[in-house]
Amino acid sequence: MTDPMHAEPDPMLSVRELFGIDSDLEVPAFSERDDYVPEIDPAYRFNPDVTLAILAGFTRNRRVMVQGLHGTGKSTHIEQVAARLNWPCLRVNLDGMALRLLHSDAALHRRLCPEDAIERLVFELLEQLRVETRVPGDMPGMVANLDQRFTNWSRHFYRSGLTEGTIGLLLYSVAQICWSRLQARPVLEETEDTIEGTRASLVGVLGTALAGIRRYRHDQAAFADHALAIARATAEQGINLPRLARRLARPENRRILIVISDGCPSDGATNLANDPYYLDNHLKEVVARRTREGQVEVLGLGVGLDLSPFYRRCLATDLAQGLDTALFDEIVALIGGRHRR
Repeated sequence: MTDPMHAEPDPMLSVRELFGIDSDLEVPAFSERDDYVPEIDPAYRFNPDVTLAILAGFTRNRRVMVQGLHGTGKSTHIEQVAARLNWPCLRVNLDGMALRLLHSDAALHRRLCPEDAIERLVFELLEQLRVETRVPGDMPGMVANLDQRFTNWSRHFYRSGLTEGTIGLLLYSVAQICWSRLQARPVLEETEDTIEGTRASLVGVLGTALAGIRRYRHDQAAFADHALAIARATAEQGINLPRLARRLARPENRRILIVISDGCPSDGATNLANDPYYLDNHLKEVVARRTREGQVEVLGLGVGLDLSPFYRRCLATDLAQGLDTALFDEIVALIGGRHRR
């Protein structure tokens, strides 16, 4: 597919045939759709005069200002025109920023914001979702804009492959669960099955805090207590080898970390942004560094897999033979330092 930043429209389409408007105007379109082309609403009905004005802007590369009250369908009209012409269209909403300025105490937020990267990310997200519940009841257009923005963000996050990684799926699930609880609405149907397992494991952990963010959404300070609990729980759920190794830096004379794995490191989103061996090399580097430091012994237990490329001391198991005494003897030998490969 052509780079959308450098693509040019190619076919000229008849306005009469495409929009059912009595006009001889032809408008440029793109042959291919990309992720930024809005979805077509087949039930949408076009206002002829406004549509012709928008199409004139598309045709002559001119600015067009569409004016009207909240909720009258200005943005949707442009999106539906773009959808039928395969024009990429990016909706920019300032509603969320305005609500943040009106309903969030920046100094209080900075004081409470945690230092851990994952905790901070979740806490920032939850505060934004909180203020977006403060939309006045007489502004349905703003409600629709914010709803559309969250839906678009959800779809782009999912379709880009970011949920293929453990952390990405965890963060996405937390965002969906918290938005659903705050808005008292169901999660995005398109990804409901994807997050079902993660959601089931999180609800028991986050239950009280989820009730708290709904109850105290109009009180930033009280809301923050529950938002911080969700942020901490999310970070703990997303624990990784470097963080776990740091937590194991305890005063005991011997500290052992056994990593049980049934496959090589896999994260589609990370691999898209780096070379194919990025995660493998990162794991090797972390294990080697922790081994050199000597604070934690890192052992690998492969389930039907040879982990020797990653761990100096490891054991490959064959669970098809069952959990017998011989297997436990091998694991004991691994821990005792008598088994290296």
